[in-house]
Amino acid sequence: DLRLSDNIKAANFIVDCYADSPYKLVIGGNSLPAKMQKRIDGLTNVTFVNISDPKVLDNLFNEAHVHVLITYQKTGIKLKLLNSLHKGRYIIANSPMIEDTGLENSCQLANTKEEFLAATKRVMVLNFSEANRKERMEALSSFDPQNSAKKLVALIFK
Repeated sequence: DLRLSDNIKAANFIVDCYADSPYKLVIGGNSLPAKMQKRIDGLTNVTFVNISDPKVLDNLFNEAHVHVLITYQKTGIKLKLLNSLHKGRYIIANSPMIEDTGLENSCQLANTKEEFLAATKRVMVLNFSEANRKERMEALSSFDPQNSAKKLVALIFK
């Protein structure tokens, strides 16, 4: 949601990281502020995709080799992190996005422009295998709604 200040700040940081890089950057969101549109208009490797439909979002998840996630507010686990881990391949995230989630080993950690670019370079040559997916699903098992519901039922009816 690029109407939220934290997401705008994150998107600006990501554009700063990748603007002069050899990597294609796709920003997905529900709307693009005019100031950001103007900023990316001159960049050949940065595009915006309006997520007007869940199928568009699923397509972005399926096609992206790397998901770059930034937050400046450490307010618990983010839905965008869980979605990216469930549906995506490689995740590069900053500390506030992944610290204390239990999912730190499922992501590449980066906090500076240089670290994001280095992590991107590392994972772009890797193949995300079925073994990678299985390992990730095991890490995500504690976030499965059915497992959580079973735990709640067990606690309530103890």
